[in-house]
Amino acid sequence: ARQISRIMSSSSAPPQPNKSETPTSHTATASNLAPLLRHFVGIELIVETKNGRTFKGRLREADAFMNLVLSRTLCGSSGGRSAKSTNASGVAGENFDWVHLRGPTIRYIVFGAN
Repeated sequence: ARQISRIMSSSSAPPQPNKSETPTSHTATASNLAPLLRHFVGIELIVETKNGRTFKGRLREADAFMNLVLSRTLCGSSGGRSAKSTNASGVAGENFDWVHLRGPTIRYIVFGAN
């Protein structure tokens, strides 16, 4: 009777997920993207941020949190409202030697943007 009551009391509580089996999406994404981003160091890419700005430059550094450092970067808005210079494709924007982009602000990345 004692053993049955132990089984009943332990089975009445819902099972708890094992934390090692169910990583959070941020942890899973960071651990999967870090090696991929490091592989693309040195190539040109386009990054669009959540506020609508677009950055085209050469990837110099990337970390596990998807923070990126771009060099020789052309920065423009989706509407092209900040016209300081124009690149070959006609996109208006500002030129920067170095740009640091925080991972959580990135909407998407286009690799091989030549």
